[in-house]
Amino acid sequence: MSVIRRVLATFWGGVLLAMTISAQLMAQSVTRIPAPKFIPMEADRVGLGGKTDPVLAETSFKMNPGDTWRVFGRVDIVSSTDGSPLAQGYTECTGPDGFVSQRGDTNQNHGGKNASGPSYPFPGELSLYPSLLIKATQAGMYTCRLSAVGNNDLAVVGRDYDGLSTTWLMVSAEADIGGGWWQNLPCDEWGDPSPSASHQYAPSSCLYLDGATNQKEIYIFQDDGSPQHLWEAAKDAAFVDASGSLLLTTCHYDTSSCTSDNTEGWWNYIFENPGGTWVRSHLELLQVEPDGEVCHTTQSRDQITKVGNTPHHYEIYHSMRDVPIYPCNGSRTFRLRLFLKYLSGNPVKIDGSSYGPDASTFTHAYAINSSYSPDGAAPPVPNLIGLNEDQARESITESGYAVSTVSSSLSTAPAGTVISQNPTNGVINYPGTGVEFTVSTGGATVPNLLSLSERSAISEINALGLVPSVSFSKACINPGDVLTQSPLSGTVVSTGSTVHITVDSGTYKTCILK
Repeated sequence: MSVIRRVLATFWGGVLLAMTISAQLMAQSVTRIPAPKFIPMEADRVGLGGKTDPVLAETSFKMNPGDTWRVFGRVDIVSSTDGSPLAQGYTECTGPDGFVSQRGDTNQNHGGKNASGPSYPFPGELSLYPSLLIKATQAGMYTCRLSAVGNNDLAVVGRDYDGLSTTWLMVSAEADIGGGWWQNLPCDEWGDPSPSASHQYAPSSCLYLDGATNQKEIYIFQDDGSPQHLWEAAKDAAFVDASGSLLLTTCHYDTSSCTSDNTEGWWNYIFENPGGTWVRSHLELLQVEPDGEVCHTTQSRDQITKVGNTPHHYEIYHSMRDVPIYPCNGSRTFRLRLFLKYLSGNPVKIDGSSYGPDASTFTHAYAINSSYSPDGAAPPVPNLIGLNEDQARESITESGYAVSTVSSSLSTAPAGTVISQNPTNGVINYPGTGVEFTVSTGGATVPNLLSLSERSAISEINALGLVPSVSFSKACINPGDVLTQSPLSGTVVSTGSTVHITVDSGTYKTCILK
């Protein structure tokens, strides 16, 4: 398989490709933040199951108080068995005076050496994408690393047969000033949704869908009991990026990760629902007015996901790039939420954060200022309707966009004027994005000519720039009036088209007198 095909087969490969394309389209009025630094895993293969978690990639950088940096990576894990051992990848940072961040964690049971599915770019090769946003509390050097956890059946692969990196760490090229971070409440490994003696560090707040509460859907970071968090985009930001990770556990009878009243029984598991849980999810970024009303909502693509009984734990990823900042009465405030809807199967648990020596966050999201403009705004797509083609082209380029496709269509609008466009006016896209429009070739709507006199019908046809064609038929219905017409009334035809009418040629003498 070619290198290009393998890149496109991976999630972050697609992100890197999008960065390159968008950078080529970038106009002078909007400046994108530099692409993150790429740190590959140097070894070809690293076995798991040792006493300490192996460091797969590592980098250090200087931070000032208040700086935020994105730290994310990819871990490709293979298995030597047909079993389903738990595989885990995480990012973590240390800083001055012994500062240790929580872990940006993700885990999933490996499906076996020949497993396939959305999480497996290639058979048996499980890809995990841990992420973290850290905020400096003091100045100094910070070191961030990518690590993995698993048993002796698992190994991390650093490169594929083409030499392309499959396991790597990425960090911001420079401080992402003012990044926003969201995470849900802690949830212990037993799935206990209430405080108990087993919680050494904090009360547990596990959330379930289709469990004891029979709840079917939820907005995480909004309706899950976590603190409401508003994020303010920078005053000169024109676009923002957002990304979210959602870790779920399907609660079949043979798991200890869910409480008994939120777990499917063995009968259902064996005879009715051996397949796991089906859910639908997406990420939403909501820009709000000063009074809190939603001004504009941007949503990632809906995903339908199967959380199988064998994978048991399953991570779902969502990402949005180049989300525009709209005027919204001067507000640059955002809310972020993950939507999750139970569709069928076992009850499902939403895994949260953990505390203690290995404090981790499993379900989380972040937003950053991704592109900047001197006036803090990107231009909206202009209104082209009614302009001629030259005017439309000029308006598009002056607004920082590019003319893509120009087509023509029959319309009653004056010939040469724009009758439709895509995107519609007012939409904000990244500079250089193509705008297509359609120009009218000119035309007229055929009027209703039935029952008009021959003279009146011909007059109406001529007035519209159409050509009359008359034939006669003795019907003795309305002598001298139009009996039929072609095309029918309401039909749009090109200017100069022929309209045929049939006139009743009967007269008083020929129709009444014998």
